Formats: sequence, C-alpha cells, structure tokens
Amino acid sequence: MNSTAIRPKFTGARFDTNALPVSCMKDLIALEEIYRELAIISWVKGNPKRQRIPRNFREQLALSLRNLEEGSVVCNMVLPQTTAKQGDFFDHDILENAGKLFLALLDGMEKAKEALSSIPDRFRPKLAGLSDRFGRGLREDERIVFKNKYGNLYEYNNQKRLAITELLSKQKKYTEERYYIGFN
Repeated sequence: MNSTAIRPKFTGARFDTNALPVSCMKDLIALEEIYRELAIISWVKGNPKRQRIPRNFREQLALSLRNLEEGSVVCNMVLPQTTAKQGDFFDHDILENAGKLFLALLDGMEKAKEALSSIPDRFRPKLAGLSDRFGRGLREDERIVFKNKYGNLYEYNNQKRLAITELLSKQKKYTEERYYIGFN
C-alpha cells in the first residue's frame, strides 16, 4: 500500500513541456531529506520519553517518485509501506505532522516563526543545510508549488529558500566585496 506524501508542482518555462529535467532530481532528493527530518521531529515530539528514534527509522522513510502528471510537472512522491514493522513508527499522524510543519515553513515569515518554535534546536542546523540545498537549481522564473489537503497553495522559490535557511540557521549571510588594483 502506498500513500501520497508530497506532490510538488514545478512551474516555469523549463517545465512547460511537462518534463522534469534530470538536474531537478537533486531538489527532490533534498526534499526527501527535509521530509525525513521533519518526520523524525514529529516522532520525537510524539514520544518524549524515548531517548532515540527506532532502528532503521531513517532508512525506511524513503519517498518514491510514482508518476509525473500534466500541468507543468507534478510529481507524486509516495511513501511505500512495505513492511508491517513500519506501521509501528510511521503512523499517519507523524507523516501528517511532518507535512504540516513543512507547509508552515513555506507559509510566510509569521507562520514559519511559529513552526520554528516547534523544531528543537538540535535539528535546526541540519534543516538549515537541507533547505539551502532544496530549490538551489531553480531559475528566476521558476517555483515549486505545494498544495495542502484543503487546496491552499504554498510557493517555494529562491527568495523563500534563502529566507527559510536564514531563519533556521539564525545567521545573517553577507558577502563583502573587495577590489584590489595592482600594477605589474
């Protein structure tokens, strides 16, 4: 049995042919890792007495690309339910909470700050690195759109990627340009 976990929709000129460029696969890999970390956070919050996550939790939470739908590029990423043991720690609430937390991070700065308060400090640096990787290959006119079960749309682009990464890492990124003029 498979359940659809995430349905990212890639929009922009590159995706008008209803094909996903191979270069975008790294974004889907980063999205899987973000979803995995958020599921771990949800599990930890649901089991506060446990010190560690169950064995093979990370390995068994693997998203698979089921098919591409028409409408720019819509990817159905599913969570395969292959073993009976998975049901022990992948209950519906954990996966649903991970999805809600992800969409809350995309829902604007106020909702993202609320979502950030529910993420323990020890998970923030890893999530900051993953959010910096996710969407890095998007061009200026491109974005990834997510829809929740109520039909609300959440857009993700490079500006949002930088804002979420900055929020999670609590560091301002800046560059300093220096010019040197030399004579030889």
